[in-house]
Amino acid sequence: MVTPQLLQPQLIYSLKFRICGITWHKDAERLRLDLLTTYPSSDYSISNFALQQPECIEDNEYEGELTGQIKFISAQSLLSEDITFIVKCTFELVDGSFHEVAVMGHNQIDFRIVEPQGYGFSSGRPSLDKHLAQLLESLLKDSPHNMKVSRLGRLVFNSTY
Repeated sequence: MVTPQLLQPQLIYSLKFRICGITWHKDAERLRLDLLTTYPSSDYSISNFALQQPECIEDNEYEGELTGQIKFISAQSLLSEDITFIVKCTFELVDGSFHEVAVMGHNQIDFRIVEPQGYGFSSGRPSLDKHLAQLLESLLKDSPHNMKVSRLGRLVFNSTY
């Protein structure tokens, strides 16, 4: 998966998860997949994902597919960090308790929410705003992965023009 996924605000995007497990918990009614983030829950909406106990479990192994949707309310500024979701899986047991399951493979999804026509700058000079946005995007692409976007922002905006 290419990350971050570039999305536009106010559009509904489909999400699909393929589940392959090696042991279905004997007391489980369903397997819940949750996407955890520090991003404010008021700024996005997302489907609930739950895999009911499969009819066919061979040698205690199971497979399933979960589909849902995600929608973000507004775009991020160019200097905001990516929105990260961590995948967490838990069995929901018949007694109402939960048993966490280790996630192997892809366990993180990163998004960047952008307006197709805007770059988040408003100097009053659209050509300058666009040029500055292109320079920043180039710097972000070419910078080492351990460089924080917020440091880059201070570097650019504390300069004298």
